[in-house]
Amino acid sequence: MKMKILELERLNKLFFNVVHISILNIVIAASVITSFYSIPLHAEVQKEAETKIHKVYLLHHDFEFDFYTASPGDIIEIINQSDISHSVYIETPDEKIINIDEKLYVQTPGVSVRWKVPESGEFLLRCWIHPVIHATLLISEPID
Repeated sequence: MKMKILELERLNKLFFNVVHISILNIVIAASVITSFYSIPLHAEVQKEAETKIHKVYLLHHDFEFDFYTASPGDIIEIINQSDISHSVYIETPDEKIINIDEKLYVQTPGVSVRWKVPESGEFLLRCWIHPVIHATLLISEPID
């Protein structure tokens, strides 16, 4: 009987060691995979960190300011801080219309949308729902 108990204890220790080593191998593999895939993600975050982001606040029936400046490649983030919905679009210097977010035409209160400035020129920020809302966005070439 004592022999069977000793044999069971030995098998339990062996099983514990096998499980422990297996878990350790899984954790190591997960760490390697995570670090491998986080390198490109980290590079994307740094790349966006180098891009200048301009926050434009949309109040009840007006933008916070009537005039904004930025450079090509900058990001314009329009944040709806009013208690009503808006539908912001951009009119380009050659009078083309750009809906900032093709999937989200209406920006409900608290929602923000982003637009990357493609080129220099004078752009107009407007709202489809409230035509009285507008602001000028002057994009100038960066000084090197």
